[in-house]
Amino acid sequence: MKNILLTGIKGQLGQAIKFELLRQNHRVLGLDLKKDKNFKNNYNYVVDITKENDVKKFFKKLNKEKITIDIVINNAGIGAYGNIKYRKEKEIIDVMNVNLLG
Repeated sequence: MKNILLTGIKGQLGQAIKFELLRQNHRVLGLDLKKDKNFKNNYNYVVDITKENDVKKFFKKLNKEKITIDIVINNAGIGAYGNIKYRKEKEIIDVMNVNLLG
């Protein structure tokens, strides 16, 4: 059994990945902006991966509970649709923060 950190667990792809990992008897540590249900081998945390303080608090909690991570799946992502010249700067920065830096 591996401890697998999965970001974007609440989205459709995140849910599919989560259930496949659970089917393979792994422990899933899910991160998202919204809480998901905890059950056997599925532990969920509300963490904004674009906020350094949120991420640090999460890893402090894991260290305190002596939980190690074997695999990371960076599944979180957002999109901005349409012509980029009509996108607001904040929208472009948000996409970059989640998709590249998160």
